[in-house]
Amino acid sequence: MPCPEKKKKSHNASGVALSNNIAEVLALILALSTWRPYHIVVHTDSSYVLGLVKGGLLALERDGWAEIPRNLQNPPLELFRHLLFCLRAHRGRLSFIKVKAHSGDLMNDMADSLANEGRLAGRTLHIPGLYTPPGWVDSHPVLSHQPVSYLSSLLVRYTVLMPLRTYRSSVFTDRWTVSMFGLFGRVLDVGLYVSAIWTINIPVGLREVLWKEALGSLPFSSPDWVSSRVPLSCCCGESLSLDHIFTGCASYRLAPLLGSLEDRLQVISPPLFHLRSLRPDKWHPSPWYPLIALKAVEVHTARPSEACPKPDQALMTTHPQREWAIGSFLWFVWKKRMKELFASPTYTFVVDDNVDEFRMLLRLRPLKGR
Repeated sequence: MPCPEKKKKSHNASGVALSNNIAEVLALILALSTWRPYHIVVHTDSSYVLGLVKGGLLALERDGWAEIPRNLQNPPLELFRHLLFCLRAHRGRLSFIKVKAHSGDLMNDMADSLANEGRLAGRTLHIPGLYTPPGWVDSHPVLSHQPVSYLSSLLVRYTVLMPLRTYRSSVFTDRWTVSMFGLFGRVLDVGLYVSAIWTINIPVGLREVLWKEALGSLPFSSPDWVSSRVPLSCCCGESLSLDHIFTGCASYRLAPLLGSLEDRLQVISPPLFHLRSLRPDKWHPSPWYPLIALKAVEVHTARPSEACPKPDQALMTTHPQREWAIGSFLWFVWKKRMKELFASPTYTFVVDDNVDEFRMLLRLRPLKGR
């Protein structure tokens, strides 16, 4: 039966990187979806499609779809599963005929013409949006006949908890999310930013300190024979913690050091110093939290002005220097407090006596890379 004019349609596909084979698979899906209740004879010059419908799809399903790439930038996995669903759900008879390309076959030439038309058509099919109802296709992975690398990745994915998903890190992840929302009005996923601890331009020793704090493993307690651990206390009487060290207390007023840090930040990016993301003195109660997501919050808070018409460009240029300045402040305070607590019983951290040393540290060239 000739194809009615209303069924002669072509589409422009989007959502994956197309190849000739992917386009042939997509064309078959469109044909099966359009002519679902009818008997269909498919004329194709694609050996790839014929291989799929004559057992290739069933073999992929049997092997757990291991041979299909799972890259997010090119995800044809759902496309092949949807093709198998369309074949199984088709209510009419299906048969396939192999034809030679550009051989004068009427239907094949019509398909080529529609393919050229589809590039300019306004009808777009978003491939990742294809929906395969549950129960029609087995999508579970299969362990047999798989390489060791694939089996290892499955074991890690389904049995090993990420460090930030453990109970010890739950307090940090909750506090970080709430703190970032309170400071900048943004809901951010800490899992996307915590790894930046190892790449931002801060002193190397500070990276380890912040990572241990995120995992809940900083030793702010001392061993005791009666109870397992006894929390250490600051000389002001408060329990010792990283936040307490970085924000200061009645015994350690960090205002002189913060003043030097603000002066440095004002030199680095003067037209933008009004931004909250550039004011570590406003990052309470956990002044290091925004440091690992500084780029994200800066882009969100920067707005063009007469003094700085292109804030994004200015922020990008000076970003490593700001990271180094803020990181130097945190690392300087940490070292001095740890020296007082553990390294030297005769040493006392007097903030005013260390301002010049801190200013020299701020002038050091920021790190590059890791």
